[in-house]
Amino acid sequence: MPMLRLLGCASTEFGCPALYDTDTDVLIVQGTRARDGAAVLVPDTIGTWAEPGMVVPTHATDTAGVVLVAGDPVDEETLAKLLLEDDEAAVSIPKFSR
Repeated sequence: MPMLRLLGCASTEFGCPALYDTDTDVLIVQGTRARDGAAVLVPDTIGTWAEPGMVVPTHATDTAGVVLVAGDPVDEETLAKLLLEDDEAAVSIPKFSR
């Protein structure tokens, strides 16, 4: 289970949406569930929360100011550390572009 460090959050209560760094080679992106949990919807400003060199790959949506981030499932222990509402999910993405 990776250690989490909050890089940015658009909520005053440290919930959704959020971007977390880990002590592994992935970032955790928390947002509104999309595509059966294989992707999340987040504000298009999420990339500004990343540290220099980190990459948050996003895909455009039909909603202004909202982007899609697709990634891999997050393990249950890590999910338990997040404040997830019923309509939220989290995905892991590579920390740096390959």
